[in-house]
Amino acid sequence: MPSMCVAFTLFLGPVFLRHDLRSDLQRQEIVRTLPIPGRDLVAAEIASTATALTLIAAFFSLIAFVFFSVATLKPPTDWRMWLTLVAVLGMLPLISGIVAGAHNALAVVFPGWVKFGPTQSQGIDQMGTVMVTVLTTGVFVVVGLIAPAVVSGTIVLRTVSVLGPWAAVPVYIGAWLTMVAELILLAVLLGDAYEEMDPSAEGLLG
Repeated sequence: MPSMCVAFTLFLGPVFLRHDLRSDLQRQEIVRTLPIPGRDLVAAEIASTATALTLIAAFFSLIAFVFFSVATLKPPTDWRMWLTLVAVLGMLPLISGIVAGAHNALAVVFPGWVKFGPTQSQGIDQMGTVMVTVLTTGVFVVVGLIAPAVVSGTIVLRTVSVLGPWAAVPVYIGAWLTMVAELILLAVLLGDAYEEMDPSAEGLLG
């Protein structure tokens, strides 16, 4: 089902898409020579994986949209369907960024818990590592979604009695802006943590 593929892409895709700090932390003798501040580097690394996740999830979202339209016989002029599609596509980059940010945060804050480089051959130890990574990053993602949920809930309580169903608009905008602020804060904090890392002490230099 396309909707399941979207969820799989967003939350398990980063386990296999690793062209970010989980690969580049092993190339510190090269990466640290780049004239780029840590926060900019971290933002670019997160954006690299998030962009791939967004494109794949958007593809499956469009397929789900077509299937839903055909199954429900909705007319193509139904603006509510198109508005929902635009809202979903608008959220995908932010959700992808938070998920990718969680994986990169784990690599920077707890490098000993992460298998660096490309995905390894499957085995019991690799399966255990994947499970720990998914569970840990899952906690990070849930924590990252608390603030948008609180903002959305607050806006709903203050606007639904006045705007009715249209309260969904400020709710969406509030959640979207909150997630953008979280991603900026994450890039800043991880950038500072990255600059303070000692690659040799963490065993990241060959």
